[in-house]
Amino acid sequence: TVFIADGAEDESTGGGSSAAGDAEKDEPQADPWGDVDRVNVLLLGSDAGPGREGTRPDTAIVASIDPATGDAVLFSLPRNLEDVPFPSDSLLSAYYPFGWPGDPSDPGSELLNAVYRYVPAEHPELFDDADDPGAEAMKLAAEGATGLPIDYYVMVDLDGFQQVVDALGGIDITVGERIPLESSLLPGGYCTEPTYYLEPGRQRLNGYEALWYARVRCGGETLSNDFDRMRRQRCVIGAMVDRADPITVLSRYESLAGTAQRIVTTDIPQELVPAFAELALRVQNSAVRTLPFTDKVIVPANPDYVAMRELVDDALTPPAPSPSPATGTSADADGSTGGTSGSSGSDSAATPGATPGATPQPPDESDGVLELDDVC
Repeated sequence: TVFIADGAEDESTGGGSSAAGDAEKDEPQADPWGDVDRVNVLLLGSDAGPGREGTRPDTAIVASIDPATGDAVLFSLPRNLEDVPFPSDSLLSAYYPFGWPGDPSDPGSELLNAVYRYVPAEHPELFDDADDPGAEAMKLAAEGATGLPIDYYVMVDLDGFQQVVDALGGIDITVGERIPLESSLLPGGYCTEPTYYLEPGRQRLNGYEALWYARVRCGGETLSNDFDRMRRQRCVIGAMVDRADPITVLSRYESLAGTAQRIVTTDIPQELVPAFAELALRVQNSAVRTLPFTDKVIVPANPDYVAMRELVDDALTPPAPSPSPATGTSADADGSTGGTSGSSGSDSAATPGATPGATPQPPDESDGVLELDDVC
């Protein structure tokens, strides 16, 4: 129910098995990624939910994966990115040769997160065949911004994110500073009083805590801007990759499946699900790197998209092997090694309670592409 079915395939397989079909199952299957240099997936986190009108994908991250090695780079696009261009071969590029301008009478409509709602409304005829016109528009915007062809998208809403984390049994995060929970930003820049705090240290967060960790914008200068939030969101993705090892996923399959069909949408076709499962294992066993387009890298209100695409190209060049014997591993705050965000993927790597004490600050992301381990 989550993945798009191939209609022709459904017809051919709907009436039971055949000798030809059985023979095909016995033949070795070719690697579907054999001729593919990179798989680029747009990860969207929407704020659709109770009390909210429409959908605004406040989180937009392009995951670019080398299918041969599993090497992955996460490119975070700020929600307030302006004048986002569309690919030159898209009709939207002809309509908006200088990028998406928004509606001058509607403040905020010029931002990247408004593309989902406004672009299909402006040009519905361009999205007649799309199951989710907004997601298709966001794919084109991400492609224009990064220069990468976007193959697929996956979108999860706020409530769904919390459910997925709970279905995984929580995720392991190194909290760098006190994170207020249930502290919301009010008009005028004031924040409501938090219910309690996540204390610094390595700990396992449930879905509710992980949602606040990823989205909070209250509690001090470093927590009150979108760019720090972008860093925390990438750390959450890394923690989810680590947590979703085959044993965990299989043991919690019913809970995950029931959750996913309600709150996850994607245009990944059903026939590629096994290939993506294999690809996920390769990503788990490889390095995940990250390049956020924060205000230390670009000016979101006046971005240089040529420079952005050059940074993307540079980031996709695999790093040179290190002469150190510790190549391919990284130390956690607790001294363990491995994984994309410091967890080996097993429960034994997690520390159930918080470890008191300050955590070293992440490196300056203006340095360019970084290992996700170092960021988180």
